[in-house]
This record gives sequence, C-alpha cells and structure tokens, in this order.
Amino acid sequence: SHQQLRVSLHEGKTGFLVQPRSAKDIADKVNRILEDEKLKLAMGERARNLIETRFTWQKAAEDIRDNFEKALKHIIKKEELSFENLFNWLE
Repeated sequence: SHQQLRVSLHEGKTGFLVQPRSAKDIADKVNRILEDEKLKLAMGERARNLIETRFTWQKAAEDIRDNFEKALKHIIKKEELSFENLFNWLE
C-alpha cells in the first residue's frame, strides 16, 4: 500500500509513487529515470543506503522483541498476572 511505502520511499529521492492502475504514470516515471542517468544513479544510491540502514537483521530482531514485549504486557494486564508467574501461566 502507499502508506507502507511511505516508510521506505522518499518521493523523488529514493523512488517515485505512481497513481494506482495508471499505465501512463508508471511509463512517465520509468522514462524519467531511464532518461536521466544522474537521477538514476543518485536515486539508486539513496534507496540502497536507506534500505541498508533501516532494514537490518538487528532492527528486525529489535522490532520482534519490542512487539513481543508489548503483547506480554497486554496479556499480563488483561490476566492480572505478574512477570513472576507469567511463565507458570504459559505452561
């Protein structure tokens, strides 16, 4: 979705958003990149740097851990459990 892409795409810097189902818009953006060597190289470099810094295995692991911790806190609050007896509850 466009909303998800906005996290990793900076319009005109790391790529282009196109109108959904618009062959003309897609063609225009592709042609713009193909016709401008400087834009193509700069956009590619910025996109690669963004992905390599934002989407690392370390970041993925931290996101999973953070989401797991949020889920556990929700379960503890809902079930009125303490961290001490959480593992007994999980068994």
